[in-house]
Formats: sequence, C-alpha cells, structure tokens
Amino acid sequence: EYLMEVGLAYIDFAVRNPDFFNLMFSSPATGVPAEMSPSEAIAEMTVEGSSFGLLLTAIQRGIDQGVFITKPGYELLEMAFSAWSIVHGMALLRIGHLANFPMNFAPVEREALRRFGLGLGQGADAGE
Repeated sequence: EYLMEVGLAYIDFAVRNPDFFNLMFSSPATGVPAEMSPSEAIAEMTVEGSSFGLLLTAIQRGIDQGVFITKPGYELLEMAFSAWSIVHGMALLRIGHLANFPMNFAPVEREALRRFGLGLGQGADAGE
C-alpha cells in the first residue's frame, strides 16, 4: 500500500508540474555522471528527501515485512528500478501523449501499481 501511494504521488507530481517534471528528466546533466561508481551514484540519488530515496525506503519496508520477496539478481535496487520505470512511464504518458485523452486514469494507475506490488511478492519460483 505504501509503495502504491509513493508511486501515485510521483505521477500526481508530474501531472501537476509537467514543465518542471520534464526539465528534471530531459537533460543528461541532471542524470548520473559517467565517471561515478555505482555506490557513489546510489549515494547521490538517495540524499535526504529524494524521490529515489523514498522509493528505496518503500521497497525496503516491503522486503522487511516479507511482502516483497527478493531473489538473486532481483533485490532492492532492481525492484526500485522496475517500480520507477513503471511510474515514470505512466507519468510521461499522462503529461505527454495522453495529456488530452478522455480517461479517468486514477483507478487504472492504482490497479496497475497494486498488481505490480503483488508481483514483487511472488518470489523466485513464480513465473519460472
């Protein structure tokens, strides 16, 4: 539930601030520099109050509570990348290509994120 609310808040921010959201992600200068090590990049992306830090906290909470199940090669960072990709894609579609599409997106976004969360709880044996 917490992860879903974090994701919905991300999408809502994009919808309410489309110009700022696009600016944040449209320039390589705002991304991770090529010379950064993975640990430096993670430290940079998880400064206090960052959206990625909130996402990591939400997923770690689910792992700690046994709601999300890790497996080798698909642990905290991989889950965070997947979750971020989903909500970022939804956000970009909402403020771009589908900005004027006549649809109530809120229940669809909620259900998609609910199902994603259920998938994180499936563990190593599901779908293999």
